[in-house]
Amino acid sequence: TRFLYLDEESNNATAGAKKADPANQLKRNRKLMSTLRTAVQAAEDDEGWARLGPVGSHISNQGPFDHRTYGFSKLSDLFSAIDAFEVKKTKKSEQTIIEVRIAKSSAKKRS
Repeated sequence: TRFLYLDEESNNATAGAKKADPANQLKRNRKLMSTLRTAVQAAEDDEGWARLGPVGSHISNQGPFDHRTYGFSKLSDLFSAIDAFEVKKTKKSEQTIIEVRIAKSSAKKRS
C-alpha cells in the first residue's frame, strides 16, 4: 500500500517560492536527501555509479516512498533536479540504462 501526502499551501508567497526553485526546496529536505544518498551508496559500484533500478528497490525497502509526492513522474527526474547527484543515461541496443551517483562536489563537502 502506498500513501501520497498532498499538502496544500495556505500562503501564496510560500507556494510561489516553492515553484521558483524546487531544487533548493528538495535539498533542504534532510530526510529525502538522506534516503537518496543512502540508496545510491548501497548500490554504487567502484566508480560511485549506481543503476537506478537497484537504487529504487533500496528506497522502496526502507519504507513508503513515492517520487510523485515531490512532483516528479519518474525517479530519474527527481535525481536530475537535485544538483547533489549526477545522472547518466546510456543507450544499449533497445534499452536505456540510467545510473546515478553522488556529485563529486557534494561528496567533498560531506567528508
